[in-house]
Amino acid sequence: MNEMITVQHPEFFSETLNTIEKEIQEQPYQYLISTHSLVKLLLIEINRSKIAHGNEIWKPDALFLKFLESVRNNFKNNYQVSHFADLLGTTEAKLNEISKLNHSKLSPWFYNF
Repeated sequence: MNEMITVQHPEFFSETLNTIEKEIQEQPYQYLISTHSLVKLLLIEINRSKIAHGNEIWKPDALFLKFLESVRNNFKNNYQVSHFADLLGTTEAKLNEISKLNHSKLSPWFYNF
């Protein structure tokens, strides 16, 4: 689900995006950590703007975050859901349930890892 969000400080947003663009063009690999940090700052600004407008922000539960991290870290191993359930001390049904609840809220970038 995409939504339009009016940010509170558009000048900060524009400056940060320009900085990211400049760093990628000039030093695409040397500034990777810096670029990630700038993207995180943009996400924080978006969340602050959403809160200021009275909108809710997505806060997944800890089990779902651990599940996503485990999948990302073990993606090449092609494990079954049952493996992750055992690893996290839960059931396949619970992982399926939380995945369905959070699927529409999960950013598309996660699937590109």
